[in-house]
Amino acid sequence: MAHRPQLLLADEPTGELDAKNAAVVYELIGELTRAQGTTAIVVSHDPGSASIADRIVHIRDGRVSAEQARAQPDSEEIVVARGGWLRVPEELLRRGGIGSRARARLAEHSVLIEGTEDVAEAEPEAPKPTPAAPTDGVAIELRDLVKRTGERTILSGLSAAIRPGLLTVVTGPSGSGKTTLLHLLAGLDLPSAGEVVVLGERIDELDRAGRAAFRRDRLALVAQEPPLVPFLSVRENVELFLGLRSPNGNNGQAQETLALVGLEQLAEQRVSRLSTGEQERV
Repeated sequence: MAHRPQLLLADEPTGELDAKNAAVVYELIGELTRAQGTTAIVVSHDPGSASIADRIVHIRDGRVSAEQARAQPDSEEIVVARGGWLRVPEELLRRGGIGSRARARLAEHSVLIEGTEDVAEAEPEAPKPTPAAPTDGVAIELRDLVKRTGERTILSGLSAAIRPGLLTVVTGPSGSGKTTLLHLLAGLDLPSAGEVVVLGERIDELDRAGRAAFRRDRLALVAQEPPLVPFLSVRENVELFLGLRSPNGNNGQAQETLALVGLEQLAEQRVSRLSTGEQERV
């Protein structure tokens, strides 16, 4: 975030961290993205990631299966699959007092789903954070996105639009295509079909050099395995990547950035001697 990217893509950013440090990282991501007006996409299995989200998108079977805006905790957008099937998130059913059976009935311009059995009363939820006000326009637009690897279809007709300035958490079971989606957004991979529009650019139409320049100038990418140089120190690694983005020097940004994640005391330590969790924080 030191170079103030327009878009942050993070793939399981707390995968190797304990709960305490994970909470620190989530809080930091939330603070930095909102302070800088950055659009952020965070892929995570961790339920704690929802604490910083303005919007939660659920992916299943290569498609968006449900969406939830944190500003409206009792309302979720549900994707209607082929054949008219609805996947209603379990959390929404729980809050609505619906157990194993439900009844659907027509109302004016709507379909109401009601429980047909008594369920235990749920504990009241803590209030959810109010999202930062988005700017106009669309930061990311996916149009009928398809990604195949051999005979396997990873993403199947996925469409979505994400407004600027929001922090979106993408969840879903393993193999649902979350990491593949991030790679497509970053231009690290290309779709088999469909369009990927990021910050006004058709990423899928750029050549390899164009995609690399786009990542360098406008994105920040946090991968599951940090691309660190093991024989360099923590500070040297940060300075290296800052230098790639700003050849004129970083003017102490490396030390300031390390202080944000509590690693200033390890600045001169070789990366190879850090724990996996500490490497994640670098």
